[in-house]
Amino acid sequence: MLAGQQQWTAETIKAEAEQKERLSFYPGGEQDEPAPGPDNCFFVHVSEMADVSAQWIIKNFLEKNCLAELFGSVGTFKTFLAIAIALCIASGKDFFGHKVKDPGPALFIIGEGMSGFKRRMKAWALWHKIDLDSLPILVSRHSASITQAKSVSEIKKAIQNITEKYGPPKLIVIDTLNRNFGPGDENSTQDMTNFIRGCDALRSICGAAVLITHHSGNFEKERSRGSSALNGAIDFRYRLDLNKDETINLVFLKCKEQAIPGPRTLSKRIIDLGITDDDGDAITSCILEETELNNESGQDRTGKGSKQSLMRKILNEMVDEHDKELVEDGAKPEGCVSKSDWIARCKQEGCKRQDLSRNKKFFIIIDGFVYSKAYA
Repeated sequence: MLAGQQQWTAETIKAEAEQKERLSFYPGGEQDEPAPGPDNCFFVHVSEMADVSAQWIIKNFLEKNCLAELFGSVGTFKTFLAIAIALCIASGKDFFGHKVKDPGPALFIIGEGMSGFKRRMKAWALWHKIDLDSLPILVSRHSASITQAKSVSEIKKAIQNITEKYGPPKLIVIDTLNRNFGPGDENSTQDMTNFIRGCDALRSICGAAVLITHHSGNFEKERSRGSSALNGAIDFRYRLDLNKDETINLVFLKCKEQAIPGPRTLSKRIIDLGITDDDGDAITSCILEETELNNESGQDRTGKGSKQSLMRKILNEMVDEHDKELVEDGAKPEGCVSKSDWIARCKQEGCKRQDLSRNKKFFIIIDGFVYSKAYA
């Protein structure tokens, strides 16, 4: 075990829960007690900090004790992909070429699609020839209210019991944010902050990664719906885009301190579950598997659409110009430019409205800024 890395056991989880039971993680509640130390000092010298490398659950995809978001429009198979992530972690099977470094229990807090959830998991297990019932996968009986301390406390107690039987969970999936948000408005900064604190409380108890599935914005499909407070709290972010041929692009938007990988294209495979309904018809579900990259546009020699390549070229030129000015002024380069300025320049260079609409999903656009490392 690396220096500074906590050993999560049923005993340590129970002790921490008892110690913090009376503390609230919401504004207006009691403040956390000072961390133990010689003088209960708020600060620690840099020499005393643990120096450890990234602790991956899935290599170059998902770290331990992180907050991740998987979002997309309706029909982009968010839950199917979340199931694949969870079952890979529970079984130790590679996730689309990414090695599972720390397999273990995975928990699902579900609020929609309960009737078909077991079928979806069974389809994955049948295709990969894995005994589903032998895997440490646990699913909630009902939805939660992550913005409420009482609901979070109940989940934490359940995690303690799970840890005693299966070991500490490696992944907690909240599917979806809306169905497990609880009272409040996801557009409210305060309510979203409470939701984030609830997620942090769950992951801190056992060092698990918390993966939130969420819906795209109503008018801005390149970002998730609701308050931007969630954007700043997320360590890993992925978006799913549905193509015209019904394939799905998995776009990596944020990978904490790591380089952002290029997008992947996934296709659906129908799986016969080996059972029938009352009429004797076969019951099926589907899984996602990787296929040839789909950009939904004509291809040039680089493998990207010609308009997309032009938009990329314009972005890189603008970022280079902007960062050069920042460096000359003694500031650090930012690697981004204003979305409105970028769109205006693209239009000047001949990009039409439909070109921008079709290709902007291949770029990182967050809070009005376009970043230069979205697609490579």
